[in-house]
Amino acid sequence: MSLMGRVALVTGGAQGIGRAVVEALLRSGAKVSVVDVNQSCGDVCKSELDAEFGGDNCAFIQCDVTDGDALRGERSRACGLQHLHE
Repeated sequence: MSLMGRVALVTGGAQGIGRAVVEALLRSGAKVSVVDVNQSCGDVCKSELDAEFGGDNCAFIQCDVTDGDALRGERSRACGLQHLHE
């Protein structure tokens, strides 16, 4: 299934199951915003994903998803990923 032109936001995406989901989405052609509370894991994740999938296909956003206001604000930023690369 091709996800070209789609943007996904994956919470908990810097490690574990979330990271596997991010990689699957990238392999399918989506642009992905990786959201995680852990800044250091997110930085490492972003660097590794950039090396494998190219630097313009994902973004890391540090956010505590238990804070609804913060998550809503970051969702707007994540959706901007599509516009940054068109």
